[in-house]
Amino acid sequence: MVQYSRNQLHEKFKKGKEISKLLAQLLEFGYTCRNTERTEYMTYEKLREEVRKANLVLVGLGEELSGDMESFYQALAVLLEKKDYFIVSLSGNRDALESAGLLSDRITVPLTEGEAEESWERYLHWLSFTLNQNLCILELGVGFSHPEIIRFPFEKTCYFNQKSHYIRIHEKFPQLSAEIAARGTSVQRDPVAYLTIED
Repeated sequence: MVQYSRNQLHEKFKKGKEISKLLAQLLEFGYTCRNTERTEYMTYEKLREEVRKANLVLVGLGEELSGDMESFYQALAVLLEKKDYFIVSLSGNRDALESAGLLSDRITVPLTEGEAEESWERYLHWLSFTLNQNLCILELGVGFSHPEIIRFPFEKTCYFNQKSHYIRIHEKFPQLSAEIAARGTSVQRDPVAYLTIED
């Protein structure tokens, strides 16, 4: 079988190749250093402690979130209270996030038609100040429909920022790449239930 670099896989994905073949290649290529048998159980208290310790919090909200979203967004707002954060969301939920009390200038929803380019520029500007900062990267329910927006760039951010801690919460794909596994926690849980039920 032909081996592809991560960049080559990314390019193939962008060109519309079948996701199952790409996932198989990612797995064969060694993308997952942590398999689902080795995912960790992180209590909500431990999650809150990781967020509390961080100077900055980068949040990725995926396309696979479902359930009581109003309670989820409210729980997220409580978790991020008094923190310097930025949220990148793959679903068109800006109004719901803002209704929960999250700051509109700290949210970008890049896949939503009509979303101002300035929100993405604000995000990139904010991101430029995260290097060498105590950064908590919280990825919730992000799958592989658009890995070029959250999954891969967030991993790259973690890779270059040695002071970062990556927390990936996903029911099916909680694995972390080998490059960031030592500074990450993978939790195989439904993110919505995790934030709204745990205490």
